[in-house]
Amino acid sequence: MAAKKQFCLSSILPLAILPLATLPLAILPALHLLLCFCVLQQHFEGSWGGFFIFLADYPFSILILLIADQLKLGIVALVVLGTLWWYFLGWIAIFLLRKISDFMHKVHAKQ
Repeated sequence: MAAKKQFCLSSILPLAILPLATLPLAILPALHLLLCFCVLQQHFEGSWGGFFIFLADYPFSILILLIADQLKLGIVALVVLGTLWWYFLGWIAIFLLRKISDFMHKVHAKQ
C-alpha cells in the first residue's frame, strides 16, 4: 500500500507569499545596500569607495561597469544593479537548498 503524501503548504503557495521562506532573500541585498551606504558616506581618495563596491559585486560588477558606462549612470548602477545581483544570488541559494532538500527526502524515503 502506498504511503500517504504529506500536505506541504509551500507546494500550493508561491514562494513570495511565505514570508519566512523569503526572509533570506532580503538579507543579502540589505547587506549590499548597507555596504554601499557606508562606503558612500566615507571620503576616499580617488575612486576607492567605488572599488570596494566593485569587489563586493565581482564578477557581475564587470558587466555593471559596462552598463553604467553606456547609460552614464556611474555609482548608481553599481548600487542598484549590485543589489539586484545579490537578490538573484539569494534566489539561487534558495533554489539549490530546495533541490538538495528534495533529494535528501527522496533518499531517506527509499530507505
